[in-house]
Amino acid sequence: ADGQSLTNLTNLPGTSDFSPAWSPDGMRIAFVSERTGDPEIFSMTAGGQAPLNLTNDAANDIDPAWSPDGTQIATGSADQTARVWDAGGGEALAMLEGHGDGVTAVAWSPDGAQIATASWDTSLRLWDPATGDELASLGDHEDSVSAVVWAAEGPFLATADRDGAVIVWDAEAGRAAAEFRREGVTFFALAWSPDGATLASADLEGTVTFWDASGLGAD
Repeated sequence: ADGQSLTNLTNLPGTSDFSPAWSPDGMRIAFVSERTGDPEIFSMTAGGQAPLNLTNDAANDIDPAWSPDGTQIATGSADQTARVWDAGGGEALAMLEGHGDGVTAVAWSPDGAQIATASWDTSLRLWDPATGDELASLGDHEDSVSAVVWAAEGPFLATADRDGAVIVWDAEAGRAAAEFRREGVTFFALAWSPDGATLASADLEGTVTFWDASGLGAD
């Protein structure tokens, strides 16, 4: 790919489509669309065909995340829940209930056994995607949590908030393992390097900050 041959997959006048997420096999794209009014979750083929509407409710739905095997999609909602959907037929499989405010971000663990959700209520929670049962609440930020991401291997996941904090959590130990901070900024995205040694955060000032996470798990 050279960035020269561009394909417009969605083109509905007056409609916003955003937050695309590729399926693990690269065959479909899940995304958020306002084509029905409020933000809802859709998926379509990589060529823009066969759109499937997964959510259809009055609350804003956000942040579609594919399960590692590509069979399910998890989504967050302003109605304080997250949901797990069958990626093929759009059937709701589980509802994750327990947050006290809107869910802002969702992420599957690399083995697909857990879903992490972040919320405006400042908490991070872990769930069983098969049953919808809450497995753990790993603690609270001092402000609304805006992003969550798992490391590619090991028990670690990271969250970022709207008050300049990035916290790394040990899901097995059920506690914070490290904290990084940039005062006065609002973080909105996180990403781990493939080797897990570096964590990147993006803020609304347009800055990407790299954090050294290489010592996590050391005795």
